[in-house]
Amino acid sequence: IDSEGHAANFVETEQIVLYEGAKASFIQTRGSMPFYWSQRPNLKYKPKPIISKTTNHMDGFQRHFDSQLLIYGKQTLLNLVNQKGSEKPLEQAFDKMVSGMNNGMLK
Repeated sequence: IDSEGHAANFVETEQIVLYEGAKASFIQTRGSMPFYWSQRPNLKYKPKPIISKTTNHMDGFQRHFDSQLLIYGKQTLLNLVNQKGSEKPLEQAFDKMVSGMNNGMLK
């Protein structure tokens, strides 16, 4: 994440369906967890993630979701991080920050 709240590996996918003159759209966004963490490259398939201890995570996290809500509206969040092993700290930090925002627009 950068200071503006832009997550790494961010991508937007829109699916548009036309059926008998009716139109519908479904937008999905996806990216790295929107807080300060890293993985140092090594010869392992999945290097251990390291969460920064010196940065205010909520500032960038808040900016990220403020922007998402402004552009897309209400959000349904899916956490695709492995909830065991070396990625567990990422999952726990993400859950804590989402809960800490206490925003009814995030589900």
